[in-house]
Amino acid sequence: MNRFILIAGAALSLALVAGCKKGEPLVAIVNGHQITESEFYHHLELKPQVQVVVDPSQLQSGSDGRLAKQPYNGQVLASLGMQGLKDLVDETLVMQMASDDGVSPTENDIDNELKDRTHENPNFVRDLLNAGYTLPMVRQELALQLAQYNLTTKGITVTDAEVDKYIADHPDEFVVPETVDLTWVLVPDEKTKKLADADLKSGTSFILVAQKYTVAPNSAKMGYKFPETAVPKLINYGQDLLKAIGSSTDKVYTHEQQQTDWVKFSEGWAKFFVNKRTPSRKMPIDDILKKKVHRALALQRGAQGKDIGARLQDKLKSAKIEITVPYLKAQWDRSMEQLQSVTSTPTGKP
Repeated sequence: MNRFILIAGAALSLALVAGCKKGEPLVAIVNGHQITESEFYHHLELKPQVQVVVDPSQLQSGSDGRLAKQPYNGQVLASLGMQGLKDLVDETLVMQMASDDGVSPTENDIDNELKDRTHENPNFVRDLLNAGYTLPMVRQELALQLAQYNLTTKGITVTDAEVDKYIADHPDEFVVPETVDLTWVLVPDEKTKKLADADLKSGTSFILVAQKYTVAPNSAKMGYKFPETAVPKLINYGQDLLKAIGSSTDKVYTHEQQQTDWVKFSEGWAKFFVNKRTPSRKMPIDDILKKKVHRALALQRGAQGKDIGARLQDKLKSAKIEITVPYLKAQWDRSMEQLQSVTSTPTGKP
């Protein structure tokens, strides 16, 4: 199912949490809906992604020339405050668009969605609560995602027979990939690599070598385990790592209780110890999976004839928005001027 976006919106937001306190300071009023200061600051505290200006010359590629995931310090686009405000305004407008179209999710819809997510991942709510969210915030995020889905798929019909046919025609998409439990050590240079090698050859256990030499951030907190476990996703860290670990279906791969050779990373050199492998398996074709396929097909068809992003821009242009924080108001006014100038430029003219 990775070829489709099952539900739009990957990050949890704090917009539209029902019931703001009377007299609480506001940051914005969007068509009469109030966004409170506490919602705004909590959103910034938990915001998982920000937009930055990327300088390609500062990115480091692996030995195979691929750009792997890596920390990047870049200039923030506009400001974090402006980005957070735009998130909350956009989400408010999406919910208002759903209301305008008569496709707002009901409380029962949210209950069912929460039930499905918990069935798929029993720790769904607990993980979010541990991350700082409240149950009303979780429910509101589900409402937002359902609203986005409803807007995109309004008028779209997908039959049960079409769902069954898709599953039968794409069996490879319904497989849980092989996973691997890895302990790793990351060293910054050749000198440290030689020291680690000497300790390993003398019989020192891999975990003790990792504790002694690794420079990987948060490694101790994670028990010196590598953060990725799905074998196919190791490619995100470079072809060399995927090749070193391999799949149990390959002719050559690193077996359980064995270690790899050193793998070149942008931060230095890494070595991995394979604790355990779990083979791939077929997903159970249950009602929840069929519901996901149904949504994916509906989203695919709906996206072909609708541009929710463009509609959101039009809604933004016509909305009555009052920004009550002076430094945010100045930035917001400039961004709206830019939006109006870009969208009002006739086609074919610069």
